[in-house]
Amino acid sequence: MVPEEVINDYSGMIDKNTANKIASGNNKYSASSLLSNTISVDSIVDIEDYVIRLFNKRVFNRNQQTHNVRHGVLGNGTNFVRLVLWDNFADLVDKIPIERGDKVLIKFLRVKNSEKGIELHSTKSTSIYRREPHPFGIDDFSNLKDGEISDIIGSITSIGSLKYFDRDGKQRNVVDCEITDKNQNKMKLVMWDSSALLTSEINIGTTVKIEFAKVKKINDQLEIHASDKSRVIINYKI
Repeated sequence: MVPEEVINDYSGMIDKNTANKIASGNNKYSASSLLSNTISVDSIVDIEDYVIRLFNKRVFNRNQQTHNVRHGVLGNGTNFVRLVLWDNFADLVDKIPIERGDKVLIKFLRVKNSEKGIELHSTKSTSIYRREPHPFGIDDFSNLKDGEISDIIGSITSIGSLKYFDRDGKQRNVVDCEITDKNQNKMKLVMWDSSALLTSEINIGTTVKIEFAKVKKINDQLEIHASDKSRVIINYKI
């Protein structure tokens, strides 16, 4: 493909230098190579690397329009870059799904600078590919231990009401649920904040995967907690 064709493919949103890199296959980076090169802000890049984590999507209003945004981290555990997915792409990673540990190729990301360093933002032309799936999840609760942080898979068997309260000047949300594993072992599931808000999309019998869930012992009973640090995948297919 010649650079002019590449520019047309990207609706004229890239310059000839970027088109040359794409045409020659030199526009694909890992987190390590991206950080070791001098990449200009607003450059368009592709990245192929591992998903360290994805967070719950957040919904907000801007200029009387509703938007979704989801943050994530890609890399190899030593070097990493932050990922910001907007609107349809914030939902797409749950539908595919893209899971923690997967190797992904994400094309046509825009480089941005933030207080935390380089961020890669999705654009209207972004595409996401699951290169090497590495799904993992505990679907047997019998060996869970207090303080353990892991990925949990189960079926929701009860959903409480959403409760609001203030703590340290911040509004918090919480929902008490019940989750059942493949062997019909039941545990209390406490959904906090962004995870709690997702219960509006969950029904009795829905299978979920909770990445970075934390096991806590409360009154001598183990519970599973999902917070802003977790990610809930709804209608997860085992």
